Amino acid sequence: MKLAIANKCAIKALLLLATGMMIATVPTTAHAAMPSQLFNKTVVLTWSATGAARSDAGRSINFVLDHKMTVYISSEGRQFTRYIRSNRIGNSNKGDFEPGSKINFGGRPQETRFQGNQLIISSELKSGARQIVATFDASFSSCTLSVVVGRSGEAPAMAKGPDGIMYTLYSYTAVSPTCSIQSGNAFASQ
Repeated sequence: MKLAIANKCAIKALLLLATGMMIATVPTTAHAAMPSQLFNKTVVLTWSATGAARSDAGRSINFVLDHKMTVYISSEGRQFTRYIRSNRIGNSNKGDFEPGSKINFGGRPQETRFQGNQLIISSELKSGARQIVATFDASFSSCTLSVVVGRSGEAPAMAKGPDGIMYTLYSYTAVSPTCSIQSGNAFASQ
């Protein structure tokens, strides 16, 4: 069964990452500078993921996962990120990441960078990879979001669920991706 993919161009780039090229761990200074229009702003990315998977124990499931990534860019251009994902039966994961962090909460490589008017977050899965792309308008006052998951060559994508169990993903679709921008530090009141 083929993995459902919404954007073929984006997934081709993602597959290059997942097929052994490894996600680059180039220092942030090698990438485009953080857009000053986002200084002292918070970007909130949300989406639900639906699909079909099989656990390592052989149990087949249809899943719905809710994702929320909150990214605060300080007045010095430093990026702080909180990522929360949960299923509909009460299991969840939460991770807080400091500027320059190169791993996701699963302990796998992750890279966050700005490229032109896009915030790109690439994460390695146990097998395959995920890419989150927030695209900003010219004034950085609004944005859109796309999320794709790709497999590594012929191997299916595999990832650990919020319940701590490893799953083989047969399909993955990002539903209702949203991107919003607000002034100030969303973490200041938490």
